[in-house]
Amino acid sequence: MSRPARYRTVTAEPLRVDPTLLGMPLASFRRRALAYALDNLMLGMVFVTLLLGLTAWSLHRDDPHLLPALRHCLAAAHADAASRDSLCDAAFDRFVRILARRRPDVFTSDLVAQLTGDAGTGRPSIALTAGRRTRVAQALLAGGNGEHRTLVVGTDVLLGDGARLWNWGLFFLAWFTLWTRLGGGRTPAKRLLGIRVVRLDGGPLTLWTCFNRAGGYGASAATLGLGFLASRWDPNHQADHDKIVGTVVLRER
Repeated sequence: MSRPARYRTVTAEPLRVDPTLLGMPLASFRRRALAYALDNLMLGMVFVTLLLGLTAWSLHRDDPHLLPALRHCLAAAHADAASRDSLCDAAFDRFVRILARRRPDVFTSDLVAQLTGDAGTGRPSIALTAGRRTRVAQALLAGGNGEHRTLVVGTDVLLGDGARLWNWGLFFLAWFTLWTRLGGGRTPAKRLLGIRVVRLDGGPLTLWTCFNRAGGYGASAATLGLGFLASRWDPNHQADHDKIVGTVVLRER
C-alpha cells in the first residue's frame, strides 16, 4: 500500500537529525549573544556609513556647491570668527533651501526666513536622524534665558526620493539573510568567534531558510527577549528563531 502524499494528510513527522551532527559541540549562550551583539554593531556602522554617503550624494545632486561650501566652513576653524561665521552661514543657508524644496510643508517660507535670517541667538544646531520625520525642536539654552533651536533632519529629506526604500528592518533582514547564506552559516561575528549555523536535518542553508531565520529574530524579541534566553535551557541550545527553521549553532573546533 502506497504512503499518503505529504502536505495533503496528517503524517508522522518526527524530528529528523542528521547522524553526523550527533556529538558535535554546541555554541554557548554567551558566545552566541556576543556574536549577535557584534553583528548588530557592524550592521549599525555600515548602516550609518551608507546613510551618510547617500545623503552626501543626494545633497550634491541638488546643489553641487553645498559640499564645497561645507568643506570651506570646516577648513576655516582657525580663521577669524567673522570669516568662519560667514562661510558656515553660507553652507547652512544652502542646506536649508534644499530642505525647503524637498519638504515645503515643513519648511514654510516664514520658517526658512527665520532659519536663514540673522538671528540674535545664532544659527540652530542640526541633528541627523535615521527616522523619517524632520522637525524643528525647541530647547532652552543651558544657563540662559533664550531659546536654542535644533533642526532634526530625518531621511524624508536627507535621501530625497530614496527615503521610501531606506528602512532599518529591511536592512536588518538583508544583513543576516545574505551573510548567513553566503558565509555558509557564518555571519562576520560568528566567523570571528568560531561558530556557525547548520540545519538539524543536514540540509543546505537555502536563501529562504536564512531569510526565515533572520525574520525569526523578531519572534525571539517579541517575547521580551525570552526567545533568545530559551537557548540557555534548550537541550540543543535552540532559540525561538532556530526552532522556526530547524537550525542549531555549533562551536567549530
